[in-house]
Order: sequence, then structure tokens, then C-alpha cells
Amino acid sequence: MRFFATAFALTTLWTIGCDRKSSSPLETKTSEGQVSAAPAGKAAARQDKALVRFLNADPTDAKRELWAGDARLFSGIAYRAITPYVEIPSQATQFRLREENGAENIASIHDELFAGRSYTYVAMPGKNRLSLVEISDDLAAPKPGKAKVRLINATFGVDHLDLHRAGVEKKIGTVQAGASTDFKDVDPGTFEIRPAKQPVSPRLSNLMVDADHFYTFVVLGPSGGLDALRVEERLDR
Repeated sequence: MRFFATAFALTTLWTIGCDRKSSSPLETKTSEGQVSAAPAGKAAARQDKALVRFLNADPTDAKRELWAGDARLFSGIAYRAITPYVEIPSQATQFRLREENGAENIASIHDELFAGRSYTYVAMPGKNRLSLVEISDDLAAPKPGKAKVRLINATFGVDHLDLHRAGVEKKIGTVQAGASTDFKDVDPGTFEIRPAKQPVSPRLSNLMVDADHFYTFVVLGPSGGLDALRVEERLDR
């Protein structure tokens, strides 16, 4: 009995520690001027739903659409645009990336969605073709007085990027092309993104971060012409 009690306690602690569902509605705004809102993840979980959105990081300027199984979730999504979250059933789902009104899949990914969790799907540039990348969004509230930051490397040909507090050598996170860091709690302040073996671009510096917010910095473009899309979010407490 002691073994089972211990196992149950450990499982409970693990579940609590890994609970990434948002407890309040989420407000989102981007450096492109987009504004949206999403329900609390815990509210979606009661309906056995997950929250899904789509980011088009394809620099060809072609509009893209995302399908979940046979249902078209988003259409006409331009480069640098991120959609609002939508609720879909929490189950195993085949996601498909297509051209606007296209009949063929450019890329696809099969995922198991969990109730109340939030996911961002990214049309990601690659050497020969686009890929579809799933990024799980940890929307548990930042620690008091802290912000949460993460970095998505959606560049073409930039092997890795480092996130730093401005003027500090120690890295907060490093991310390879086509991937994302996890959210990390940081003190508010000014941050910068440094490409390996390249000077810091003005567009990747002076990134202001305020307490009680989530910040996703999406770095886009080719080496020598990098730019950052900022996605700033806050729980409506």
C-alpha cells in the first residue's frame, strides 16, 4: 500500500507541476498590430477542447491555410500573421498545411491534443520546402513580478540564435533553426537576440519586457536581413 500511495502522490505532484493550462482568458497583441482574445484553458478543458492557432512564417509572401483533419481551421493567413486561438476537440489530429484554396498538402503533422492545452502551429521555412511545426504553449502565469519569454527561430539559414538580457553575456536561451525555446521566467527589462558570429541587428535589440506578460519573439528572414515579430500576451486576471 505504501508503494501505491507514494506513486499516487508523485503522479499528483507531476500533474500539478506540469499543468500548462491558462487559468484566465488571454489577451494577445503583436508588433504587426493584431489583437485577439482566447478563453481560459481550464474553461476549454471542461468542454474537452484544446486551443489551436497558426503562424505563417513563410517568407515567400504566399498566403497559407491550416487544416485539422477534414476541417479547414484558418485560410488566407499572410506572412507574419498569427491567428486567434480556436477551440477544437482534444484528440489525435492530423494537421495539414496548404496553399490558400490548395488541394494538396505542403506539409502535415500528427499530434495528440490534450484538453485545455494551447498549441501554436508554424509554417516554417526550410532548405527545400516548408515544414509544419507544433509548439506547445505553456500559459501558466509568470511568477509574481516576473515575465515569461521564449524565442522561435523561423529564419532561413541561421543555425542558431541566442537570447540575452541587454549588455549581459550569459544566455537566457539558445534555439536552432526551425525550433523554439520553452518559456522562461525573467525579470522585466531590455533584451536582445544575437545570431551566432554576427553583429546584433537593431531590429533584434531594445526588446522591452514588462512584468506579468508573456513574450514570444519570432525571428524571421534570411541571414543579414533578420527581423523579429513580437507576440505579447497577458492573462486577464
